[in-house]
Amino acid sequence: MDETPPTSANASGAWRRSAPGLLAAALAVLVYAGTLGHAQAYDDFFILRSPLLAHPWNLKEFFAGGFYARPDRTLGLYRPLGQWSLVLNANLAKALTGKYDAWAVYHVVSVLLHAVASFLVFQCLSRVLQARWVAGAAAILWALHPIHAEVAANITARYESLALIFGIGFLLAHRSGRRILASLLLFGALGCKESAIALVPMAIGVDALFPNGGPRFDVRRWIGPVVVVAIWMVLRWFAISEEEPSAPYVANPVAAAAFGVRALTAAKVQLLYLRDQLLPLWLSADHSFRQLAPIRTLADPFVLGFLAVAAVVATVAWLQRKRRPEIALCVLVYAVLFALASNFLLPIGTIMADRLAYAPSIFVCLALALLLARVRPRGAGVAGVAVLALFFGWQARARAAVWKDELTLFRDEVRTAPESAKAHANLGDALRQHGELAEAVAEYQRALEIYPYWPEPYVGLGQAYEQLEVDPEILINTWADSIRYGTRGERPLLGEALAAVDVGDWPGLIDVRNRIAAADPEDRFLVRVERILHGAQLLADVNRDGEDWIQGNLHFRLGDWQIAETRYRRALHHRDLPGNEIPATVLNMATCCERLGRAPRADHLRRLAAAWASRSR
Repeated sequence: MDETPPTSANASGAWRRSAPGLLAAALAVLVYAGTLGHAQAYDDFFILRSPLLAHPWNLKEFFAGGFYARPDRTLGLYRPLGQWSLVLNANLAKALTGKYDAWAVYHVVSVLLHAVASFLVFQCLSRVLQARWVAGAAAILWALHPIHAEVAANITARYESLALIFGIGFLLAHRSGRRILASLLLFGALGCKESAIALVPMAIGVDALFPNGGPRFDVRRWIGPVVVVAIWMVLRWFAISEEEPSAPYVANPVAAAAFGVRALTAAKVQLLYLRDQLLPLWLSADHSFRQLAPIRTLADPFVLGFLAVAAVVATVAWLQRKRRPEIALCVLVYAVLFALASNFLLPIGTIMADRLAYAPSIFVCLALALLLARVRPRGAGVAGVAVLALFFGWQARARAAVWKDELTLFRDEVRTAPESAKAHANLGDALRQHGELAEAVAEYQRALEIYPYWPEPYVGLGQAYEQLEVDPEILINTWADSIRYGTRGERPLLGEALAAVDVGDWPGLIDVRNRIAAADPEDRFLVRVERILHGAQLLADVNRDGEDWIQGNLHFRLGDWQIAETRYRRALHHRDLPGNEIPATVLNMATCCERLGRAPRADHLRRLAAAWASRSR
């Protein structure tokens, strides 16, 4: 009888040992294969705007922060290897199809990355826990979890899967004593996403709970990782030190808040993350203001709920740390991985996002697998995993379908986050691009009802109004507001632009426009100033009857503040009043704004009136 060669037996055994991980990877591909026909969404457009698109091997520029076009360098992101993967993907798409925007090529890579991550999750858990059944169940549940739809279906969200792949590689190499390889893989993870720095304390925690021979903490094993982190931090500082990153209030209303408010809000958000991982029935691609608003009291039910859950799981983990270290592993590593992506330690760019749960959710799925592993008979536990996997997979396919294109995505955002200003503004943009202008205007207006101090909806609204050929006065005011509420609207030159608009000083605005262009031809506010001047030109063609100033004075005396302010503003824009009346008219406008409850605007107009009066003298 023929004997199987030892090498074949070893190979066969290796395949059997890897079978649960391979099954998890295959299921990941099966569930997300439908995304191959999807278009781009959200930040994917940055890929086609990158100046490095035609220079994919210029690694020096990638590490110098050159992926973004200069006007886009306001995000404060340093992800050179993740961004390099996007540019390489773009060049692969062009090589295969002749165009950079062949989105199916990108989606194939993103789905495969999630599949590889699913396989590695199994490899890592099985080696740490020495429990293939539990590791396989956890990997399958994680591969199919619908909270990962954003990472698998949105191209630029692959930073998460890339960082996790490198991160798991780092942990495996670290535990097997391959120090140089571990350091290189850690550098790779950091190059894909900044929060990968949490891998270092995570690995320390894993070593403490599951010693791998030798001392629990060998200083020599950490020299390489510490050096890598230091090098990465220096590179990051040199690359983005001159950027002006900002987190818009609508995206993260606690970014600039006091620590107490930020921590209380993060506590609520953590409870929502846990809900969405255990029972993913309320998933949304948007969680921004006012769908989620800052929490200012410790008595908030969500905060109390978070504190209760945290106290219980921390106590159980501590009491079981020796007898059941896997429980402590779930609690400790989940907390470590979420620490830098939760607003607890540092403010981040968003208040909540499904993609941020990508790595931490491994340990929720592991906790579910540990629970099901204790069910007897074993067949009932296996059935429980199968039922839960089917539920997750069904939900994941539904969530992935939402990312088909921006119109589909943003309609779903408005459905699942109806109080989000960002969701309505996003839908407004998509509707405008599809030519549905009236509907777009309604969405922009709804966004501004929720949060009127955000400039982007004014930009979209101005573009929609231009296509609808509305009253030029509305155009001027809308474009002016897009500057007034800009994150850099405090710049003196932009202040001059707004002052010129407020009094209808169009020659003065032209001078400001020329100075902005001379200082920076790519200034993102330049187009907005030019659109105001375009509105002024259209306004000049409207018949002037001299009634606006007279009617403004009449309504001012009657106390009709809103009508008076509107009439005065139109008269100033038309310059349809005596020049010596400009300061008094602006002061009357200030009174109108004060009576209407707009005190900051009233103060601004009073300063403007005084400046104009002194200028007239």
